[in-house]
Amino acid sequence: MRLIAATLVSLLLVVLTAFNGRAHAQLVTGDLQFSVVDSLGDPVPGVNAVVTGHNVQGVRGGVTNGLGFCTILALAPGKVAVRLSHSAYQPIVFENVLIQLGKTTSLGKIRLMQRTVDMPELVVSGRQQSIDPTTTTYGSNLRQSDFETLPIERNYRSISTLLPLANQSYLGDDISFAGATGLENKYLIDGVDVTETYKGYTGTDLPYNFIKEISMIAGGYEAEYRSALGGILNVVTYSGGNEFSGEAFGFFTSNGLRGSQRQGPLDIGSGRFDDYDFGFRLGGPIIRDQLWFLGSYNPKVESREVPIPDFGTYTDRSVTHIFAGKLTWKASEKVNLNFNVFGDPSEEDLVALGGVPTALGNPDPMLQKGIGGGINLALQGSFAPDDKFLLEWSLARTNRDLDFEAATVRGRDDILFVNYATDSLSGGTDGPTHLHSFGTTIGVTGTWISGSHTVKSGIAFKDIGTDRGRIQHYLLRFSDASYFEYYTGNKLHRPQSHSIPLRPGFMAGGRETTNELRTSLGWTVPGRIGWKCPSKNPGSNSTKDWSRLPADRRWCPESHAQFWPVLSRALY
Repeated sequence: MRLIAATLVSLLLVVLTAFNGRAHAQLVTGDLQFSVVDSLGDPVPGVNAVVTGHNVQGVRGGVTNGLGFCTILALAPGKVAVRLSHSAYQPIVFENVLIQLGKTTSLGKIRLMQRTVDMPELVVSGRQQSIDPTTTTYGSNLRQSDFETLPIERNYRSISTLLPLANQSYLGDDISFAGATGLENKYLIDGVDVTETYKGYTGTDLPYNFIKEISMIAGGYEAEYRSALGGILNVVTYSGGNEFSGEAFGFFTSNGLRGSQRQGPLDIGSGRFDDYDFGFRLGGPIIRDQLWFLGSYNPKVESREVPIPDFGTYTDRSVTHIFAGKLTWKASEKVNLNFNVFGDPSEEDLVALGGVPTALGNPDPMLQKGIGGGINLALQGSFAPDDKFLLEWSLARTNRDLDFEAATVRGRDDILFVNYATDSLSGGTDGPTHLHSFGTTIGVTGTWISGSHTVKSGIAFKDIGTDRGRIQHYLLRFSDASYFEYYTGNKLHRPQSHSIPLRPGFMAGGRETTNELRTSLGWTVPGRIGWKCPSKNPGSNSTKDWSRLPADRRWCPESHAQFWPVLSRALY
């Protein structure tokens, strides 16, 4: 009975803190933390902090508590200026303070001087600690200025290999973080999980021109990062501000830009190719200090000529329309809303040359067309009634497709004939392939600060699934007396001259619904703990007062808990 009672009490405490937590803000913003003391090292309450900068929408700030401690939540990543002021002390300004995605920037212990005469304010540039004392995670961050001039691939996933613990995998499973496989990673854009839900092998593509900052977490995950066994790659896109800003860009490469090749008599040239993409990014105010916009568009074209022996040259061409849009509305001093839309839909004419057998009776088995990519939508909001409580909610919908089918009429109508006796292919393709991944996520998260202690918690509902299937029909010939036919689907086209046993195939789909309740408790034991430990001094009977420990020496134990029931059902 005592065990049951203890379990019920624990669950009740988790539920009571469910709406007093914060997880989503760690995905798209950063925090600022500092403590203020006077010339004697005593904490200074009531110090006003004002945060300004190009990335700060509206006016943000806070006030130190009775311990001289202050945390400012949910700041947009980028460089800001922090001004501290008090009627009895000389004001001080910190410039070029870097707010990093998913991290807490600490200014440490700040010492204010008493105001005795009217003196100009002090300006300190970029003074901050490099270690985030509020989290157990480890990883790195990259800003656009770190990679925009490097000769690297333009996709944000490839950029992550510049970071420690991230390496390119050559097994077809994307990036390996800290030794894990690429299928164990999570990809997030503006707080939205865009990881492909079927195998987890990829995520939505965005070029680095759209990216403001990249955060890579390789381990030490907190409670809000569920179902990630590898790395977590989180990116935040640009937002509009009070000033219009943007850029235009273009990239092009072609075989015409290279020198002439020297080939042997049996060498086959690579053929003509043209790869180019161009685009723009534009953001600014719709209503100054209240409503901002950001729009980005980047069409990407890859084209190359592929020779098919005995049948001429065919064009393998893909077109991807990459875009991102964002509306930010400061509805009031306490309420903020964001609407995000981004995606990478694509179309492709594919020449699938390769494999065994190597001879062709007609080119149709090698010619396919497909669609891929998807569109993602997210509506996010936050409510901050004071500087000690932040409540956030989000609603997101993700979609991703990967479909292939024959590009010609004969490729669709004829079955694929594989003749191992003559080592040749003929007829049509082996059938269409369909894969549609989708997901809907609803979550409420937040943070409650009490003194120097923090309670983070949240609840979430996630409905993910795949609609997948493949219709295959092919005929294998091993000799005049040995045939094998394979078929899946609801329409059978059989050759009239053979009576061959039919082998059934499969189509499949699935759906998973996850209900998640998570809580993360973090507390700080500040230096002024008021604890006295007896310590004899020679020639005296006094005790040592441990309450005089420096204010920036703190212990930050942290605990995490998580619970999610999973409901699954098959669609086929």
